[in-house]
Amino acid sequence: KECLSKYLGHSKDYVLNGVKFDEWKLVHLENKDYNERSGRVHRLLKTNISGNNEKKKMKGGLKLFIKKIPIDMWLKQFEMMDTYNGEYVLRAENFVMEAIVLSFLSVYHPGICPKFYKLLYNPDNYYKDENFKSMNNINDINIFNKLLSDRSKMNISGYILIISESFGEDLKNYLFTTKYWNKSKKNKKKLLFESLKLINKLHQVGICHLDFTLDNILISKDGQMRLCDFGKSTPMYSYYLRHTKKMDNLCLFQSCITTIGKTTY
Repeated sequence: KECLSKYLGHSKDYVLNGVKFDEWKLVHLENKDYNERSGRVHRLLKTNISGNNEKKKMKGGLKLFIKKIPIDMWLKQFEMMDTYNGEYVLRAENFVMEAIVLSFLSVYHPGICPKFYKLLYNPDNYYKDENFKSMNNINDINIFNKLLSDRSKMNISGYILIISESFGEDLKNYLFTTKYWNKSKKNKKKLLFESLKLINKLHQVGICHLDFTLDNILISKDGQMRLCDFGKSTPMYSYYLRHTKKMDNLCLFQSCITTIGKTTY
């Protein structure tokens, strides 16, 4: 919560790379997993912000990846995370856990995930949200969520935007569609080794990914790698196993997800 509280804001006043949010050219991406019944209700977007700096324009601008989540889903998941001491696991994506992991890694362990920029409240209609300035300069996620809840009760609809760096391409696309990489046995071993090093770094900071697939490993043109999509992540250790009546010591977290990857639950 402390890490996430450093990244809060309202889309009306948000400026990045010298460009206001309202001036961003957002491109909607296909979300094959969209399914309201299963709780996969987020939308995916991307943008490229060049700004007014000529050097940044020459470098191709700042590329961003955005997840757009309905307020009611965000508030529901946050409530469950509070109820279960941050250890709430579900079949669909846990957007709250994803935002928390991104903020934590960006602050304390950069280089494991794409850089996290902001968690924004984005109302459907700015004119209905006259008190938007009340959400600026908030550094407490509980107060932020209380204001979201108040708006929801007043039928002011909107979304939470999880904004992070758009880093390279996923390893699946890199392996099967990219022509320029050397497909020698040596290079394949190197990719495997670097992927394992990355997941090991995540484990060393006390987080399990639980969706470690080619889709969720990113690689840049210069070979740097990052993990993404932390919607199924859990802590590695816990004081609060639900099926244990009494616990005195820290122990390994036991997830309801029994296998690694995209399998039937």
